Amino acid sequence: MENPNEPFVPPIVTVRGMRVVLDADAAVLYQVPLEELRRRVRRESRRFPEDFMVCLSPAEADRLAARCGGEAPRFAFLPEGIAMLAAVLDSGLAVNGNVNMTRAFVMLDRLACAGLPAPTICPN
Repeated sequence: MENPNEPFVPPIVTVRGMRVVLDADAAVLYQVPLEELRRRVRRESRRFPEDFMVCLSPAEADRLAARCGGEAPRFAFLPEGIAMLAAVLDSGLAVNGNVNMTRAFVMLDRLACAGLPAPTICPN
């Protein structure tokens, strides 16, 4: 997080035509170690159906890691999955992060409705 006074809003990328947040970015948002986030997602897998989370193929993960930098992601969360993560992680930080992500997805929807392009944070 560059400025501690500004909320962290992770990049929203497109995977399989869906706007998602990658697992490493969600871990930063909720201020939990990436492996802890992944462990909880696996343990609570019933809370993350296909319309909440995408399990990335190795090819997708490698492509995203090369374009966005960092470790190859395993999971990509749709807005519903981001909200469910807040419940699974169950902390004040998770709730605040969920509020910030909800605002980001709503902003993207408003831009799309207005016919404006979404900002590009990480190329697809």
